[in-house]
Amino acid sequence: MTILFGDPAAAQEAAEALSANGNWPAVLQMAMGWCVSSQLTDAIGALDCHPPKQEWRDFRRTMILTFAVSSSRAAKGVAALRQLSQAGIPAAAFKGLASAARLYRSAGKRTIKDADLLVNRRDLEAALESLAAIGFVPLEAHKIDRLESFLENSPGFSGNKAIVLYGAEGHEIDLHWSVGEGLDTAALLARSQEVTLFETAVRIVAPEDRIVLTARHAVRENLTIDMIGRDLFDIRLSYDLMDRQGTLVAACNSVTGSSLIGLLAMTGILQALHYGEGGVKKAHAILAARASKKDRRIAAQLNDVFFYQVREGALSKDLLYLTHSRPVLQILAGAWLNWSEYRDLMRSLEEKSQGAEVPIGRRLRMLATNVRKTGLAQFRAIRALARLKFAP
Repeated sequence: MTILFGDPAAAQEAAEALSANGNWPAVLQMAMGWCVSSQLTDAIGALDCHPPKQEWRDFRRTMILTFAVSSSRAAKGVAALRQLSQAGIPAAAFKGLASAARLYRSAGKRTIKDADLLVNRRDLEAALESLAAIGFVPLEAHKIDRLESFLENSPGFSGNKAIVLYGAEGHEIDLHWSVGEGLDTAALLARSQEVTLFETAVRIVAPEDRIVLTARHAVRENLTIDMIGRDLFDIRLSYDLMDRQGTLVAACNSVTGSSLIGLLAMTGILQALHYGEGGVKKAHAILAARASKKDRRIAAQLNDVFFYQVREGALSKDLLYLTHSRPVLQILAGAWLNWSEYRDLMRSLEEKSQGAEVPIGRRLRMLATNVRKTGLAQFRAIRALARLKFAP
């Protein structure tokens, strides 16, 4: 992590320690799991120290393949945006595709698993019909109103509402009509900006909205490094770009509420990783000054959750349910309305995100293991994450 996010001196020292201890193969494997192989390649290129030749050659081959796949996925996302624009449907990209368009030298440098697009709820049916014309369709024929009801009663989504569309060659589009409580879709689309990607004019959410949505995604994913490594890079690059453009102060001053806490936490993580210069340093000072004492304490607890998981491994998502009543009430509400349909949708989404449904026995064992190894201070930090994630 120091090589990825640290300053040059700290990164060089870390690289020398890895070479001395023979730990480079494990690091290369981790980078692929965290989807930051391209960023690690760039970081290693700036160091006076290299991994073993054979492992390095294999890693670079994998990185080149990842670059090609991400470029292809980004191109499909652009094609979808073009299709929606031609149909007169307001839409904008966010998360990976937006970052690829604005923050990286080429689209493939930002690993993309799917293209996240945002449309108004009133345009959702028309958007689905339009995207079906170019081959993007849901894998399962869930009715939108029932899917929406499920998402409202599914705590893991934290107000995020989307339907997954599948195209040829395994490409995916996550078509969102809501990105979380307190964020108005129409306003996000109205503030969106036009950029050029693959020689096509497309719209992406505004810079101040990109950093907020990135921080919200990190919180929704429980601040686990394998899920938010790309988010940390996106926020760092966004800060540096806005600093060069003279828009950083205004962007940071526009952030409020739970988004302020989440963004302050992410910025604090970057500072703790010895990257305390440039836009990160300026953004942290602005955000910390605007946050209340309570907000700063919560952000510090979120940092503790992040680094605890780096040391001990990802927390069981069920552990968060022990510290907040809302997710349990949401699950009970969804089960009460239609248990069989709720269960089918839960199974389908677990298979998409984890490759297979997690049996209840395994979930209970994972939960028991996490409870045993979690101390009182960690429980308090996890409760802070749960409150931020599940607060209405």
